[in-house]
Amino acid sequence: MKIEMTIPFLNQRLAHIACNSLCADPEPPRSTVTKELSVSSNELRVVFCSENIKSLRVSFNNFMDLLMLCMEVIQRFDQVTS
Repeated sequence: MKIEMTIPFLNQRLAHIACNSLCADPEPPRSTVTKELSVSSNELRVVFCSENIKSLRVSFNNFMDLLMLCMEVIQRFDQVTS
Protein backbone atom coordinates (compact mmCIF):
# COMPACT_ATOMS: atom_id res chain seq x y z
CA MET A 1 0.00 0.00 0.00
CA LYS A 2 1.14 3.50 -0.72
CA ILE A 3 0.26 7.08 0.20
CA GLU A 4 1.58 9.85 -2.02
CA MET A 5 1.09 13.53 -1.38
CA THR A 6 2.36 16.85 -2.66
CA ILE A 7 2.42 19.91 -0.41
CA PRO A 8 2.80 23.30 -2.14
CA PHE A 9 4.87 26.04 -0.51
CA LEU A 10 5.24 29.69 -1.46
CA ASN A 11 8.72 29.06 -2.88
CA GLN A 12 11.42 26.44 -3.25
CA ARG A 13 13.39 27.71 -0.24
CA LEU A 14 10.46 27.03 2.12
CA ALA A 15 9.89 23.60 0.57
CA HIS A 16 13.56 22.75 1.23
CA ILE A 17 13.31 24.00 4.82
CA ALA A 18 10.31 21.74 5.42
CA CYS A 19 11.98 18.77 3.71
CA ASN A 20 15.18 19.15 5.73
CA SER A 21 13.23 19.53 8.97
CA LEU A 22 11.01 16.51 8.34
CA CYS A 23 13.89 14.31 7.11
CA ALA A 24 15.42 14.68 10.56
CA ASP A 25 12.68 12.37 11.91
CA PRO A 26 13.32 8.98 10.25
CA GLU A 27 11.09 5.96 10.70
CA PRO A 28 12.14 3.69 13.61
CA PRO A 29 14.39 0.76 12.60
CA ARG A 30 11.66 -1.79 13.40
CA SER A 31 9.07 0.09 11.31
CA THR A 32 7.58 -1.59 8.25
CA VAL A 33 7.01 1.83 6.65
CA THR A 34 9.36 3.48 4.19
CA LYS A 35 9.13 7.24 3.76
CA GLU A 36 10.67 9.23 0.90
CA LEU A 37 10.74 13.02 0.82
CA SER A 38 11.81 15.17 -2.11
CA VAL A 39 11.43 18.72 -3.37
CA SER A 40 10.39 19.63 -6.89
CA SER A 41 10.13 23.33 -7.61
CA ASN A 42 8.09 24.74 -4.71
CA GLU A 43 6.46 21.41 -3.76
CA LEU A 44 7.35 18.91 -1.08
CA ARG A 45 6.59 15.38 -2.26
CA VAL A 46 6.14 12.56 0.23
CA VAL A 47 5.65 8.84 -0.41
CA PHE A 48 4.83 6.32 2.32
CA CYS A 49 4.89 2.57 1.58
CA SER A 50 4.02 -0.38 3.80
CA GLU A 51 2.34 -3.77 3.63
CA ASN A 52 0.74 -3.10 7.02
CA ILE A 53 -2.11 -0.59 6.82
CA LYS A 54 -2.08 0.16 10.55
CA SER A 55 1.62 1.05 10.46
CA LEU A 56 1.02 3.15 7.38
CA ARG A 57 -1.80 5.06 9.10
CA VAL A 58 0.22 5.67 12.27
CA SER A 59 3.27 6.84 10.34
CA PHE A 60 1.19 9.13 8.13
CA ASN A 61 -0.67 10.66 11.09
CA ASN A 62 2.60 11.31 12.93
CA PHE A 63 4.05 12.90 9.81
CA MET A 64 1.01 15.16 9.42
CA ASP A 65 1.40 16.37 13.02
CA LEU A 66 5.06 17.21 12.37
CA LEU A 67 4.20 18.84 9.03
CA MET A 68 1.63 21.11 10.68
CA LEU A 69 4.15 22.11 13.36
CA CYS A 70 6.79 22.76 10.69
CA MET A 71 4.40 24.93 8.67
CA GLU A 72 3.42 26.93 11.77
CA VAL A 73 7.08 27.59 12.58
CA ILE A 74 7.81 28.59 8.97
CA GLN A 75 4.85 30.99 8.94
CA ARG A 76 5.84 32.58 12.22
CA PHE A 77 9.57 33.00 11.57
CA ASP A 78 9.49 33.63 7.83
CA GLN A 79 7.43 36.77 8.52
CA VAL A 80 10.25 38.03 10.72
CA THR A 81 12.86 37.56 7.98
CA SER A 82 10.68 38.79 5.08
